[in-house]
Amino acid sequence: MADWTKVGRKSRNKGATYERRIAHILSEWWTHGESKRAFRRTVMSGGWDKRFAAGDLLAPVPDFPVHIEIRKREEFALGSLLKGGVIWTWWREGIETADGKSLWYVMSKNGEVDYLVMGYRDWMTIQRALEPFARSRVPYLIVHAYNTRLVATLLKPLLDVFTPDDFTREFINGKEKT
Repeated sequence: MADWTKVGRKSRNKGATYERRIAHILSEWWTHGESKRAFRRTVMSGGWDKRFAAGDLLAPVPDFPVHIEIRKREEFALGSLLKGGVIWTWWREGIETADGKSLWYVMSKNGEVDYLVMGYRDWMTIQRALEPFARSRVPYLIVHAYNTRLVATLLKPLLDVFTPDDFTREFINGKEKT
């Protein structure tokens, strides 16, 4: 019989390790490789200045416009976007906590690459910022279900072509407040 206390602890540890890994990846991207500590895990999130809290991460700038949720779960499967699976449940939960910000999910499971799932409007903002050649280097899948359009892409290829300067221009300086 499984010791559920250990199972829960292992799951929490796996999630925390994955959150740190993604924070390091985003930090290196944001600082052009100079730091792994620009983004940080949100620990005991109620104690943090909400201007810096961006979901599972603390952002490097105040009023960061994206709420980032991170999931490392074995039940994740990209195909569940097409079948109404767990990703849609996570999406609805994330929308409730995003507080009007854009919602981005970084997701994976053991042995898989990192995926980024976002709303279609954010994806089109990114597409407008990219040169045509760069656009062709980022594979993506658009799914329309439950009156919502989501886009799934691979995190690494996107970060290779979408720079922090692009992000700042499109999401911080250029985003219309609605």
